Amino acid sequence: MANPNISATLTPANQTTIQTGIAAILVLLPFLVNLTPAERKKLRKMATKRTGYVSAVYNASLNNPNAIPTTFSMPEFTKDFNLDIALKAIRAMLLPLTEGIDDTLLAIGHEQMQESDMCYGFLQQGAKGDAALTAIVQNISTAFAGQGKKKPGVTISVPAGGSVTIKKVNTAKHLINSGITILGYYKVGDLASSMVLLNPSDSVKLPKDFANLVIVNQSATLAGQFTYTQKP
Repeated sequence: MANPNISATLTPANQTTIQTGIAAILVLLPFLVNLTPAERKKLRKMATKRTGYVSAVYNASLNNPNAIPTTFSMPEFTKDFNLDIALKAIRAMLLPLTEGIDDTLLAIGHEQMQESDMCYGFLQQGAKGDAALTAIVQNISTAFAGQGKKKPGVTISVPAGGSVTIKKVNTAKHLINSGITILGYYKVGDLASSMVLLNPSDSVKLPKDFANLVIVNQSATLAGQFTYTQKP
């Protein structure tokens, strides 16, 4: 469905029910954290490629307890290992929901832009001979001058579980996650452990020395995409 027509309502009662359900879920997850971009950058990333390493070390440590000093807490390692599995299973269940919401918002935004363009044309016609409406139309024209006329950026697809390298990024413009998966990015020449994550629909203005980047798709099953502007 390339251009779905969204015609629906979400009643206050339904919104309250959804909010109550989400609140109940959050009560069961009091340990969730929210990291800043700087904090994410400092952390080593396990991601998909290092999952096998962690699993192998954990199982070897569990089966060879005499090799692990008593100062190291295997019960804590076990808690982390099992929590990782449980949270990934929950995230897999939630992903279709969040993707559906993101795609629906994208479709609704598209519809609103088309509707706004049509109404703006009607308002321009109606403003002829109407000083008050003329002033309103002029205010809209001034406030949003040039929108929709900017040179589009370059949009690149990232295969599921894959990565792409881009060069000559215009760091004066924003790097945008224009897909439906979480992306990671780091400067060419840096270690992958310095990767910073970028959620769907989010954008970031890169430091000046980030003209050459590696973009990594954090989803192992879904393709992602991003949009950026190249240097002249």
